[in-house]
Amino acid sequence: MYARSKLSAVCGILAVTGAAAAQTYSLDRTSPTVDTYVADVHRSDDLLMINPTSPGEDIAAGDGPTVNMPGSLFRGPFAPIDIDAISSNHGSIGVGPTEAFKIVFSVRPGDDDAGWSVGEQHILHQQPADLFISAGCYHPMPPCGPHGDDGTIGNDLYRGQKSLDLVPTLADDVAFGGDDPDDLDNLDALDFQTFDADNDDKLDRAIYFSVTEDSRTSYGGFIFYLPAGTQAPTAGDFPPVYATRIDLGLLSSFDEVDGLVVFDADNNGLWSVGDAVLLSLKAGSPSLTTAGSPYRFALDGHAADVFMVYRGGGGICVTRLVEREDLGFLLAGYADIDALEILRTHVLKGDANCDGAVDGFDIEAFVLALTDPDKYATTYRQACGVYNVDINDDGFVTGFDIEGFVDLLGG
Repeated sequence: MYARSKLSAVCGILAVTGAAAAQTYSLDRTSPTVDTYVADVHRSDDLLMINPTSPGEDIAAGDGPTVNMPGSLFRGPFAPIDIDAISSNHGSIGVGPTEAFKIVFSVRPGDDDAGWSVGEQHILHQQPADLFISAGCYHPMPPCGPHGDDGTIGNDLYRGQKSLDLVPTLADDVAFGGDDPDDLDNLDALDFQTFDADNDDKLDRAIYFSVTEDSRTSYGGFIFYLPAGTQAPTAGDFPPVYATRIDLGLLSSFDEVDGLVVFDADNNGLWSVGDAVLLSLKAGSPSLTTAGSPYRFALDGHAADVFMVYRGGGGICVTRLVEREDLGFLLAGYADIDALEILRTHVLKGDANCDGAVDGFDIEAFVLALTDPDKYATTYRQACGVYNVDINDDGFVTGFDIEGFVDLLGG
């Protein structure tokens, strides 16, 4: 009888429990970590990174996150602002037939009724400042789809708040009831790149960002841009604008771009033909609730959905790339994404080692998927997972997949 191993996600599970990877993030101004570490006080507009000397779990030792870029880069000589989303340039939105990406996100604690979404995650003992990764893979199809996905619903823990060097606000086995969100860390923004690699307070790569509407009410829904080489402090009230809310099809200065991934195809910092953004809007943003929105955020979407805005030759088009339910939000209307990033992967039958090709180098990985699925999931971190090795599409990796795998190698 064949051994039968179940892999729980079509594109696999990416578990990050080891050494910290480079990554930049920002916290909401109400987060306790902002004022916890006396030696390195953080402001809500600072960009933080994992302390490379921290073990990640020893929070009591004071090894909190370090400042990668000071908030003065964004605010110039003016009062502090609250960064709501950040992104490096992810290039072109187009993906090939064997490419896809997963959605990495955090969940907002509190704010209206959104605390329920964090409560849902605590079924899995996950914390408000944790990062989650979609179980499914997504294939954006510019300009306006329909976008492909593999039909998998749910999410997995990508990185816990302790591994981000944040203050643990709840025990791992305690469910959050949403009573006091101000006592919880709130991971506002995320990007996998480090923006100041040499710690000289100068951007080594361009950064795109949004701010909360209460930081600057007239700039809700805007995306700003700072080119590589920018050094704090900036001159003037705000840096250059990459895209206005009108450019993005948003209706109001009270819209908030909570999550952001930028695809600046020509890398010029200007919203131009061929560019695209993925974004999520804060619950209560007028574009989600106003009937007759010209780009149908309200008709077709909700908070915690991930939208794609693409600029073509005839203007923009807005589509919903990911529905909130597909990301594992169980209670419609009680969901709010707070940070957004993507993880690219390969989706190709027989490509067991996730390198974009089907060849003899896949044999060892296929055998590992068959005999030790947990080790396979953590070894091949591109997370192509069961789709690539479940050759007969029955949802399992078993000996019944061997014949089809051999045929693919020979084909």
